Amino acid sequence: MKQSLLMKPITGLFIVFLFQIILASSIFGQATNNVVIDLSKEITNDKIQVEIHDLNFKKNRDTLFFPAVVLGMYEENNFGQYIDEIKVSYVNGDIKTIKSTKQNLFILKDAAEVTKVSYWAKSTINNKSLFLPAGSFFEQHGAFLLNFHSLVPYSKSTMNNSYKITIKRNNEITAVGALPIKSIEEEDKDIITAADYHELIDSPFLYSKFKAKDTTSIRLKHGIIQIAIAPNIYNLDAEYIKKTIAPVLNVLEKDSLFSTLFEDKYCLLFGFTDEYSHNTGALEHNKSSVYIFNDTNDFDNKLKEFVAHEILHILTPLNLRSERIDAFDFNSPLFSKHLWLYEGVTEYLAMKANMNAKLIDTLQFFKQLRMNYNYGKESNIKSLTQFSENILDKRHQENYGAIYTQGAITAFYLDYLFAKESGGELGISDLLAYAMKSASTDGVFNEETFFQDLEDEFPIVKDFFENMIISSNKSPFHDYLNQLGVSFKKDTIQRSKTYFTYGLRRIDYRLPKYIVIKNQELNDSLGIKKLKIHKINGKTVKYADSWKLFSPKSNEVLKIKIKKGFKFKTIEISPFKRSYHYYPEHLKIDDLENNILNRILKFGIEQ
Repeated sequence: MKQSLLMKPITGLFIVFLFQIILASSIFGQATNNVVIDLSKEITNDKIQVEIHDLNFKKNRDTLFFPAVVLGMYEENNFGQYIDEIKVSYVNGDIKTIKSTKQNLFILKDAAEVTKVSYWAKSTINNKSLFLPAGSFFEQHGAFLLNFHSLVPYSKSTMNNSYKITIKRNNEITAVGALPIKSIEEEDKDIITAADYHELIDSPFLYSKFKAKDTTSIRLKHGIIQIAIAPNIYNLDAEYIKKTIAPVLNVLEKDSLFSTLFEDKYCLLFGFTDEYSHNTGALEHNKSSVYIFNDTNDFDNKLKEFVAHEILHILTPLNLRSERIDAFDFNSPLFSKHLWLYEGVTEYLAMKANMNAKLIDTLQFFKQLRMNYNYGKESNIKSLTQFSENILDKRHQENYGAIYTQGAITAFYLDYLFAKESGGELGISDLLAYAMKSASTDGVFNEETFFQDLEDEFPIVKDFFENMIISSNKSPFHDYLNQLGVSFKKDTIQRSKTYFTYGLRRIDYRLPKYIVIKNQELNDSLGIKKLKIHKINGKTVKYADSWKLFSPKSNEVLKIKIKKGFKFKTIEISPFKRSYHYYPEHLKIDDLENNILNRILKFGIEQ
């Protein structure tokens, strides 16, 4: 505040001194949750040991919970399933083994007498149903990913206290993460501190014996972006990631809304696995995001798509969210009806940011919108708010991706509405800025009155909310494109291209490691219905090798070791040569000076 600058120095010193007294009394008035995680010992059975000290329970009975659901995930993961052999130590020297009485829940009797709780936490990497960025893995090619919600439980009586996490490690590995960390080298351990349980599980860490090419950083106006890769099994250079995402970061930094919210440090934590999983991708956190992939195919596009989306979550829900998200119950979650905002608007803004960074062109932008529109039609969601609130229902789980696609096209409609009504002066970012300003402290808004609060300021959105979000019965995509003077045109020249293929229609990757090919020309020519490939060119197959069969880069002959019946044999196969016809699209824009269109194509609010 300007007024404080006019105070005399002695007054300022007194206030600082008084503040320190108040802060100290606040900190020492609350007990700290002390947790020790041991990464120093040899990993056996994919488990690490965890201990909790100084529990400071006041009641004779308390409960430890592991989350069933965490923020950013729209399914139950039940992290208590990864915990084994919980032992409870008491003041009198007794040690008791306890088991969960209910999923994710462990009851402590005589809790006030407990001095320590110890247990084994299992790696989640082999669970094919878990979204990999939400889990933890240990000693995967020398790397450790620590997502604390899978390692540390909470008690409702102490979860708002601070946390001190001691990481025992060998002296060759170091950490990258967003929370404050103090390394005590002579003892080979790190001390990580968090204000409470919410901050702790919002702050993953990546440990590894990082090489020079595994890490880098990007300096922005108000902070720094750290990039780390572990395990780096595909030998990527972090500088390559930096170079790829730098243009979109430059766009975000010029947005007055984003730049005021981004501060200090943000970490991009990348990891790779050579095990097949369809549950790869990225998960956002307040000051970091985790990216796990099992190959580097189409990696440029993955970086453009995922990084922009995850970092833009800084806008929403991290700085604009309802009280249901702010006070999220990890075991009895009440989901917000505004997932269209948290995921759909974020996805739309990521597309706009990539276009403004020239990572995609205007044609690609509108083609992505069209794809989202088509997917939304197939999803046939009658109400985005009901869909969001009931996202854990089985019928919605099978279709949860619609919150991204239909949510994104809904954000486009809202952007168009604002641009049209303001003659190109306003857009969706102005709505977000107002919502943040009018929300309570830390951007928390009222779940039930959010629409009404915006309608009071912007009456034009009332019909929009009623007919496109609360009741999703309108989808004017083509009408809006026509009004913007935008249309897709196909080239009249028919083009053809020759390429190589093995005629594959389906590849499955199985354990033990082999590839199964079904129902295609290669099977027919060899007289085998299920072709099991164990080696390619003398090497045991990995998941990434399947792409050699999907899209060979030349007519190179491959030697494959197959199993026919109970016998192995090595045969040589050659790709087929084919041609196909290509009808490229281009975008036709009637008026390049259209203010409404130009506002939609523009990202954010200029400083």
